[in-house]
Amino acid sequence: LVLTYRTPSTPITPPSTPTPSAPSLSLRTSAPSLTAGGAVTLSGTVTRSGTAVAGQAVDLFAARAPGFVEQRVKTVTTGAGGGFSVTDKPSTTTRYVVRAAGGASPAMSVVVRPRVTAGLSRGVVHRNRPVYVRGSVLPGSSGQRVYLQRAVGKRWVSVKRGVTTSSYRFGLRPTRVGSYRYRVVASANAGRAAATSRILRLRVIR
Repeated sequence: LVLTYRTPSTPITPPSTPTPSAPSLSLRTSAPSLTAGGAVTLSGTVTRSGTAVAGQAVDLFAARAPGFVEQRVKTVTTGAGGGFSVTDKPSTTTRYVVRAAGGASPAMSVVVRPRVTAGLSRGVVHRNRPVYVRGSVLPGSSGQRVYLQRAVGKRWVSVKRGVTTSSYRFGLRPTRVGSYRYRVVASANAGRAAATSRILRLRVIR
């Protein structure tokens, strides 16, 4: 009698490939705030376990005021050192974030202010004679409140106010001889922060 013993076969499982961890992304802005129409540069790096990741596609997302609905605006690719750089021209205050391969950067915000122009119809005026402050708030938007302010010591006091979509005009008739400083302030509106014009200097003579 011959007995034959067979060893049961064991299936061979191929080694599993580890799933790469999500990368770490940094993000910085060239300026924390700007005037509408200006450009901001957003840059950062992509690393994985401390090592720079080159050739990685990076998506830039922007959430713009007033609604702050996030949208992808651009895609860039990292360079040899894992770095990237992209520019944007926000017209309203915007919150940015970059994402790549399951990783995301901290959010960064850029405050956008309108451009406020202001000028005097004349720099020297006789007392009791009219003088005008004219200018505009750009980009224009409905319901924009503007304030004409005069320096009183170390404070600024509002002396005129109005509502405009873009251009404005304030009339003055100073009664006292002396030197005065004025400015125009545009309130926060339409997703943009408050902004101030340059200082205007008026001399009142007899």
